[in-house]
Amino acid sequence: MENMETTERAPELEESAPLEVRHLNGVHVVGRVSAAPEVRPLPGGELVVWRMAVERPRATDAPRRSDWIGCTASEQTPRSVARDLRVGDVAEIRGVLRRRFWRSRNGPMTPLEVEVRGVVPLVRPARRTPASPGP
Repeated sequence: MENMETTERAPELEESAPLEVRHLNGVHVVGRVSAAPEVRPLPGGELVVWRMAVERPRATDAPRRSDWIGCTASEQTPRSVARDLRVGDVAEIRGVLRRRFWRSRNGPMTPLEVEVRGVVPLVRPARRTPASPGP
């Protein structure tokens, strides 16, 4: 009996022909602001730093899980929009991933953050007003 294998082999790469591969670093996130934006003065301007929580898809009976994403904005337009975000707001951000390096008391720190290039507030939950005192 003949072997009827239908698996195709990947084409072999030619070592003499350089491949041009375009790298891409892009992030698009929609989530809830989970830490209030903080303005940090820097020698060349200022930086706005905040955190977003993005819920993971889940089965109906599974517990809710979220990813917490650090965000930074140094460009003027996203900085000015981010300053007005409040905890609980739902926002859409677009940017690029960046890893920062510094030394702390506990050793080297290397957080992965989104360097925000654009931010759009989508939903601001209504603030609850305290119940008025009765007569």
